[in-house]
Amino acid sequence: MFKILEFSRAHFFIELAPESDGLAVQPLQVLAHTYTERMKPAPAPVPSTFSSATRLAVVGDSIAYGRSDPSGGWAQYLAAAHISRDELNNRFYNLAIPGKTLAGLHKYTPAEVATRKVDTVIISAGINDLAGVDGSTPVTAKELLEHLKNLSKLLEADVRRVIVLTPLWLDHIAARQQMGFNVVPAQVKKYRNLLVTWADETQHTVIDLYPVLENRPERLVDGVHPDPEGHRLLWESMIAAND
Repeated sequence: MFKILEFSRAHFFIELAPESDGLAVQPLQVLAHTYTERMKPAPAPVPSTFSSATRLAVVGDSIAYGRSDPSGGWAQYLAAAHISRDELNNRFYNLAIPGKTLAGLHKYTPAEVATRKVDTVIISAGINDLAGVDGSTPVTAKELLEHLKNLSKLLEADVRRVIVLTPLWLDHIAARQQMGFNVVPAQVKKYRNLLVTWADETQHTVIDLYPVLENRPERLVDGVHPDPEGHRLLWESMIAAND
């Protein structure tokens, strides 16, 4: 007689069983569980900042959307890591819209996150406001911070947690030449600094991604949008931010 000891994807391991055991085969559901647990990949690391989230959403522009990375950018890394932690309960919603301004997020974000019962919102936007996309008037870094504060208050009113990402460094010359995208670099850096100060003063969570691609134009496909490797570097920085 034989009994099954263990099996992997391609092999069964058996040994002779004592006559007194009869046919000592584990129940199928036990074997299936063993197989499933052995084959299930280990959960990907997730930034500790997001560890308490269950229903997580990202709102923002084309960088948050994952433009220039067919795999979905840093947001897709976060989605995979977040869901793998608890596939039954965790949810992830990428609500970013390419070309959207931070000021424009007020029009749809509160209703969208309320419908999905989101408990944690990541805000990743601002560059388009500083550039004045779609013919709008460019705002200053201080004005942009006020938009951010107002949106945060709207979301937090429903007892949601807000996490803010700073803007990325950009190659403004390449952005103007390749995209007709005009932004004053000093305003981008000033907005980043204002966010960091605001976080310190109010105890809000702000993840500073500005230094990750600073002076690394080769990681930007058009001066603004990170390439796949750039998105990977952003993700790794997010993981390390609170270690």
